[in-house]
Amino acid sequence: MGQHSLSSSRIKEKLEYSCQPLIQLLLFTQVTNQMRELINQHSFMILATIILLLAAGVGLKMRNPLIQASLLIGLASLLLVIQLGLRTGPSTLNTNDELTKIMGNGTPTLIVVYSDY
Repeated sequence: MGQHSLSSSRIKEKLEYSCQPLIQLLLFTQVTNQMRELINQHSFMILATIILLLAAGVGLKMRNPLIQASLLIGLASLLLVIQLGLRTGPSTLNTNDELTKIMGNGTPTLIVVYSDY
């Protein structure tokens, strides 16, 4: 029995070693979720940056500085107008008490939770 018995520290080492792939997967999943949230929150800015970089590349081939500047300024202005046009207005409720009062009046209430990010 002495040869087959394992100490608690040895069992712990074996468990940690066998669980290592699972721990790495969980850590990778956490990083992946954080990246997904980052991309989701900043998707318009990422897309706008890619569009402007592509436009700058096209503008470099035109070899006319006036056209290059006009293209980039016009495109940046268009992207800014789109971003500002898609933003939501200020909230109609300012406190939790106002929300509770509206929800408790006996009529069905649609609540829209939206963030510009």
